[in-house]
Amino acid sequence: MISLESAVLSTLFGSLLAYAFTFLSPTVRDIIRSVLLLPIIYPGLVIAFSLVILFGSSGVVTSMLLKYFGVYLPGIFDVRSYNGLILAYQSFLVGFTSITLSGVFLSLDRSIIEASRSLGADVFQTIFRVVLPIVAPGLIAAFIQAFIIAISGYGTALALVGGGGNLITLRIIMLISDVEYQPHLASALAMNIAIITIPLALVYNRLLKKVVGGVV
Repeated sequence: MISLESAVLSTLFGSLLAYAFTFLSPTVRDIIRSVLLLPIIYPGLVIAFSLVILFGSSGVVTSMLLKYFGVYLPGIFDVRSYNGLILAYQSFLVGFTSITLSGVFLSLDRSIIEASRSLGADVFQTIFRVVLPIVAPGLIAAFIQAFIIAISGYGTALALVGGGGNLITLRIIMLISDVEYQPHLASALAMNIAIITIPLALVYNRLLKKVVGGVV
């Protein structure tokens, strides 16, 4: 469920960013892409500890909200919870999806949109009947990519929720550790990940052939 929700949100935010790229100059676009790539380059532990430093019980943002607004953030949002994991995954998944979809939106022929509007279609009709069918393969490919990355990740989750988190990757780690050594059960859980991700990866490769302008 965490992977599914993370993939949906990152595809949504990544689509908005990728569309915004079409209005920017190449120089500004490259700068923003470089910033989005930073969380992808950093290890998951760095991302997790950064979020704790910002939003933890003694974090920078938490202290500022408490001092100036009297709001204790952990009482509303716990960074070491389900929602905290969603936020942590967004920090690097949005970079993947936005960069993946930027090629799709940059290669989109604007004359098609102008023709749709000139023929009387409103904004929503243009989006759902003209733009969405063209970019749909790219959106699905970006969603699959984000889902596979999220379901196979463990470093960020391990740093945020520890070994007690009920994630399949964390369970595998604990089952091959000194705490609880059950390699056969760990192998079975790993096969579950493979059964889910391998078909999705095959679909992803097929979709790449249909993506307008390719993936950058």
